[in-house]
Amino acid sequence: MRLGHLYDQFGNGITFRAYEGRGQNLDYALFGLSGQYQINDQWQIKGFTGKQKVLFDTYAPVIKGLCLQGNLRSERMGLSWSPGWSFVNRTLDGTSMQSVVGSIESLDPSKRFVPKYNTYVGSFFQNLQWASWSLNTEWALKSREAVLDREGVLENSPGSVLYADLGYSNDGFGINVQYKRTDHFDFRVSPLEILNEGLINYVPPGARMNTYRLTSRYAPATQLVGENAVQIEAVYSPSRNTQIQANLSLVNGPDRSLYYREYYAEAKHKFNKQITLSGGLQHLVYNQELYEFKPGAPLVRAWTPFAELTYKINRQKSLRIEASQMTTEQDLGDWLWGLVEYNIAPRYSFSIMDMWNYGNPNPNKRQHYYTAFAALNWPGLRFTGGYVRQVQGIICTGGVCRVEPAFNGLRFSMSANF
Repeated sequence: MRLGHLYDQFGNGITFRAYEGRGQNLDYALFGLSGQYQINDQWQIKGFTGKQKVLFDTYAPVIKGLCLQGNLRSERMGLSWSPGWSFVNRTLDGTSMQSVVGSIESLDPSKRFVPKYNTYVGSFFQNLQWASWSLNTEWALKSREAVLDREGVLENSPGSVLYADLGYSNDGFGINVQYKRTDHFDFRVSPLEILNEGLINYVPPGARMNTYRLTSRYAPATQLVGENAVQIEAVYSPSRNTQIQANLSLVNGPDRSLYYREYYAEAKHKFNKQITLSGGLQHLVYNQELYEFKPGAPLVRAWTPFAELTYKINRQKSLRIEASQMTTEQDLGDWLWGLVEYNIAPRYSFSIMDMWNYGNPNPNKRQHYYTAFAALNWPGLRFTGGYVRQVQGIICTGGVCRVEPAFNGLRFSMSANF
């Protein structure tokens, strides 16, 4: 048994995930009670009850859940199968219900409905491993409840998610094919919470999570109201020192309208113990009207080549240089990005970077966005600080995205592990 702030998830997190995202100042801890029981060598059951954390307080609605998981093996067939079933319930408090009722009463009489205090979600998930193959799937359903549509209007809808990931890996080659269909699966502590507030679950992203600054500038946030996504990624290593990676991501709406499409290719080669070089090319089509709430904005079509060089000076010191360039005729136009980073392991890191909007359609706005950054790592502590000039846009970390405003100033952070 555990009592306090809890972090856990059921299956892939589609019905329940309590986690922390420090990169985005997110903390979905559950304050309550949890426990698990090992039925035998193959099966265990766990459960929880509590309230979700918000800053230094908690939301009022109560969340409860149960999960049964198995671990079945056949040595003769070389087979491993991990099935599971999850069930989660959220009960609204009186104040939250009054807010929901007030929003419903403001609707046209033909669109009004009677909301419910309780919402239920359940899923079947499994992970199958056989030889070089793997199959991870989850099917989740949500009872009918009040949810916000794309226009921010409450409607009475059930929800569902179908997720599948098929993988193969052998002799320097690996490929993954992922499919996801989401339909009105917005599950929060209250139906009126928006953006990243009050999320009880986590729906995996339908596209690649890029790490370079320009390749991640147009990142597709998961559309909980509804989307269909397919992703194919292949990795090939012709030698110990060389790796080639390719990815195709396609995200459409329920009406088959295009939300996001990306073609991505990257090659990485380690020349010796000191020098590693990587580079590649990204091409994307991005629905800015949908993801950034800009009515009438055209689809962004961008090409972005990129390169990265890492030079290990000695066992402690290293230098990393990163550069990329984005070409697009939409939004703010063309960009250049450069970064120089110097590391002294395990304590210090220093970097300077510049993001130059040299192709802005307005010549008066062709600006540089400089950043100077330093980090200090101490046992159990990490301090970071620097000067940041940031352009407005979507920032994604671990599949969770948010729109950040333009920012110019000093930024400091401290994290501690106990």
